[in-house]
Amino acid sequence: MDLEEEIWSEERLLELLKVDKSTLSRLIRDEKFPIIRLGNKRAFLAESVLKWMKERETIGKWEGRGRKAKGENGG
Repeated sequence: MDLEEEIWSEERLLELLKVDKSTLSRLIRDEKFPIIRLGNKRAFLAESVLKWMKERETIGKWEGRGRKAKGENGG
């Protein structure tokens, strides 16, 4: 089975992303993170998660909240 074909449990996804449950909940709520609801459980299609991550991938400067990348504004 290819990685893209896998379905991840919430626990597996938390382990893979190395985030806590509240961070994952925020991503789902605020960042349109792809999710499959199965009754009261949540599952994640690996292909959709990987696509979501690739769409948000940045190359070069890191633009954190309210922070300027090194070299901007003479820094």
